[in-house]
Amino acid sequence: MTTIRLECHDDEENKHKYYEMSYYDGSYVVEIRYGRLPGYGRRGTVINRKRSVGSDDWARRFIEQKLKEKYRKGYTDIGSDNVGEHIDEESNPLESEPVQWAGIMTRIAHM
Repeated sequence: MTTIRLECHDDEENKHKYYEMSYYDGSYVVEIRYGRLPGYGRRGTVINRKRSVGSDDWARRFIEQKLKEKYRKGYTDIGSDNVGEHIDEESNPLESEPVQWAGIMTRIAHM
């Protein structure tokens, strides 16, 4: 299984969001979870979606496309953590950190 977690923080607009994608090899389904992080004066939210793909290659392409889209919007890679386990906890804003393309592409290549 491959899980990629991204977060986006903008204090001026009070935006504190996450986006998580999980893919099980051979399942042809990308599981997506996204929503608002808890804290910052509001409750956290969770939205679950599933995206069916025709093959492992299509899953890889879909994930690469979504990563590029999210990075353009200001998301940063957080790692392989599970948002669901932490949705009730308080979150602190992340410091801006550079995108680590090598690690992300390595995870995608191993799918």
